[in-house]
Amino acid sequence: MNGFYKRQLASPPAIDFSSDDGKELFLEAIHNGTMEGFYKLVSHFQTQSEPAFCGLASLSMVLNALAIDPGRKWKGPWRWFDESMLDCCESLENVKVKGITFGKLVCLAQCAGAKVDSFRASHCSIDDFRKYVIKCSISDDCHLISSYHRAALKQEEVLKQVQETGLFKHVASFLSNSCSRESLDDEDALPVIAASVCCQAAEILAWKPCSPAGYRCQVTCMKRLKAEDDKPITMVSGTVVNGNTEQGVDVLVPSSCRKLCCSCSRPSDYMRMHPASMDVLTVLLLSLPSTTWAGITDKQLLTEIHGLVSTENLPSLLQEEVLH
Repeated sequence: MNGFYKRQLASPPAIDFSSDDGKELFLEAIHNGTMEGFYKLVSHFQTQSEPAFCGLASLSMVLNALAIDPGRKWKGPWRWFDESMLDCCESLENVKVKGITFGKLVCLAQCAGAKVDSFRASHCSIDDFRKYVIKCSISDDCHLISSYHRAALKQEEVLKQVQETGLFKHVASFLSNSCSRESLDDEDALPVIAASVCCQAAEILAWKPCSPAGYRCQVTCMKRLKAEDDKPITMVSGTVVNGNTEQGVDVLVPSSCRKLCCSCSRPSDYMRMHPASMDVLTVLLLSLPSTTWAGITDKQLLTEIHGLVSTENLPSLLQEEVLH
């Protein structure tokens, strides 16, 4: 049957709380006095009622652990925080679909009466983060909610699984043939391509696709930046001109073959900074509803396509990424 029953925890870097290592860390924290915040939190433990309610469930736990009176009833005579009551900054229907942003979660906590100090990763250091973890761990009236990027736990494995599908081979072949006609032999071609992409992006942002007035890229430069994990990324910046108006556009260059060619034959030949266009296209094709292919009349071709895009036999990580 389709669906997921539990998930294998990526360990390392994560440590299963109920494992021997997890129990040892727990006892060590109690001994060192850095588990003070745990008791009130676990007394008000709450699982999320919707897949995208992780932020609301976390905040509900913290508000109840802080003994903040919501000032309104939850059920019956009881005043108690629940996910369904945290809707002053974003409607629950929107949160069900998109989840909640960091800023909106801060807004909700403040609306509920909590004193909030918010910090974004881009505005503080890892040492700052550790300082606040320790501060909240040794206190029972201070709690920390952390939003983190799950890519570190599974992105590499998902990309590997994408590149092992039969569909990926067809996508890679198609894009390789397309690229070969464009003579992408060196980095000199990149700014030219980026200039075209910048113009297309400007048209979309202006909501004027295929505009007869036309856009042209006046200035283009490449920047080498470092991502959060210190891996280099390439960004092309351009100034797009349309008549008397100018607009700056930045384009993040997807990971590609190391020499910017399109003839790599092995997944290991690709830089792992972020998904390449063929990775993304493969996942998008796998995500399409089965009715997408209903118009194909050739039964043999339809059978072959269904075999390529079927999600039933995909590895669990990739299947979850595609279905959700």
